[in-house]
Amino acid sequence: MDKKKIKKYIVFILGSFIMGVGIGLCNFANLGVDPMSVLVLGTYQRLHVSFGMMNLLISLLQLLIAYLLDKKNVTIATLLAMIFVSVGIDTFGLLHLSEALSVFPFDYLWLLGGIAVYCFGIALSQLPHCGYTSYDGVIFGLQKYTNFSYHTIRWGIDLTFLVSGILLKGTAGIGTLMILLLAGRLIEIFYELLEKYVGGTLWH
Repeated sequence: MDKKKIKKYIVFILGSFIMGVGIGLCNFANLGVDPMSVLVLGTYQRLHVSFGMMNLLISLLQLLIAYLLDKKNVTIATLLAMIFVSVGIDTFGLLHLSEALSVFPFDYLWLLGGIAVYCFGIALSQLPHCGYTSYDGVIFGLQKYTNFSYHTIRWGIDLTFLVSGILLKGTAGIGTLMILLLAGRLIEIFYELLEKYVGGTLWH
């Protein structure tokens, strides 16, 4: 593997790790999980499996759909993302922050900060174009067959997850709605900034 490709994978892994830290921040705010987790919450008890197993099954389903839509979007990076997002979440958990820090109005600051960090991590993971998370693989795969923007497709998928999860008795909160409304466009903004200021020189 040449140095350029190694650098791309390092950036992708860093983006995945930052994404996980952002998820940890959002979870700490305790204002609602992301839309996909609402679906996981709504299905895992009904299927009599663990939360982690249900999350894995949905992720694997996304992986399969992403591969069927465009197999070029699914690489070893896709599998690495699953690992390093989890590492990022666990790393934030190691801070053992007091729950007293997540009371109103600080809980909303944690949430907004978490959404920003999460979206920046996703944008950074997209920058190398060496593969994508399973979620992004689905989005970019659908873009091949539609004229819709990234944030429109992501909004549609997140809304589908949210509505399905609620119908299956999954729980959501104000944080869930904020992630739904803000994430897609924020990712686009961060990606455009990264591409403009570092994308042209990063791989040299």
